[in-house]
Amino acid sequence: GVCPVATANVQLVIHPYPQIDFAGDTIGGCEPVTSSFTTFVRKPQGSKGNLTYHWYFGNGDTTHTELNPQNIVFDTAARNGYDVKLVTTNSFPGGKCVTVTDKPGYIKVWPNPVADFTSDPEFFTTVALPRFNFINKSKIKFGTMSYLWSFGTDNPDDTSTKKDPTFTYTEDTLKYWVSLYVVSDHGCDSLKISQRIIGPDVTVFIPNAFSPDGAGIATNNVFRAVVNGEKSFFLQIYNRWGELLFETDDKYKAWDGIYQGQACQQDVYMYNMKVTAFDGKIYRYDGTVTLLK
Repeated sequence: GVCPVATANVQLVIHPYPQIDFAGDTIGGCEPVTSSFTTFVRKPQGSKGNLTYHWYFGNGDTTHTELNPQNIVFDTAARNGYDVKLVTTNSFPGGKCVTVTDKPGYIKVWPNPVADFTSDPEFFTTVALPRFNFINKSKIKFGTMSYLWSFGTDNPDDTSTKKDPTFTYTEDTLKYWVSLYVVSDHGCDSLKISQRIIGPDVTVFIPNAFSPDGAGIATNNVFRAVVNGEKSFFLQIYNRWGELLFETDDKYKAWDGIYQGQACQQDVYMYNMKVTAFDGKIYRYDGTVTLLK
């Protein structure tokens, strides 16, 4: 005889692995970069599946679980970019399927340069030598920079693209605003503007008191003459008995009220100063300064 054949209908449910892609509306720029993300779900289609999301942006923010995260900030330049990863889970009774969509170095954040410069002389020179040697102090985290200097004259051609230019002004007593515009190899930029002054041949300022024990403001803790436009400089300080307490030919050196390791008492002290201009003219200054305690 023929054996009966048993049959049964079994419903086979296949849960797909998610097929996911995403895109940021801004994926590169100068720091900081803010980007909003759109997720594209290819599978499962329609309402099938129970998808959850977990984003990793490489910036330390791992809290986002929404479909389309908005306004994610990447605020620090990274040489290799930021890795963005989306972990998508399709959960169902008895199990789950997980897909990782990973885009290494997806967000490019380039560093902003910081324009900065000094000069020699620092801020002031005289008509005897109206020239500044500019010293570029600009910095950038990584990458290269190009420079554009403008020296603040009425001539639009008075510019330079050198790193450390030298510029000579006309022999006039004027003030100039010098600007340094710095651009990185990725177009990030920075600007610094600083004033330079061309003054008369020699200028001298001599304070009449100082307080080495810190009783006054910090700038008055030492005695120093402020001299500009000189070829040479020499200063001597004496007590009331004519004893030489301090001398220097360096205008940046100051007397701190100390003589032979001992603090001088409160009193009036005499100074003699000689300044030679670039044209050879000699200026002499004699006076007194009060040491206060």
